[in-house]
Amino acid sequence: KAVRISQYARYFKRWLQFFNLSQILVVDGDLLIRDPVSEVQRAEAFLGLEPYVTARNFFFNDTKGFFCLQNEVSRKCLARSKGRKHPEV
Repeated sequence: KAVRISQYARYFKRWLQFFNLSQILVVDGDLLIRDPVSEVQRAEAFLGLEPYVTARNFFFNDTKGFFCLQNEVSRKCLARSKGRKHPEV
């Protein structure tokens, strides 16, 4: 299943019928896990948004082993089914 849903070339072929390559941002999921700040900032820049996201918006959850979101009043991690170990592909 992991390989089947990761065959992005077939989706790109259709998307490129409607969008220029310069209109598509490919997000690096591994980098999003390791360094969410830089990857989200890259998305902000791609969309032409004013910079907003900084390191203050994330905290590392030692129990889950990845970064989660936070703001001045709350902290939020992905659901229990997320963040589990996946087989190496």
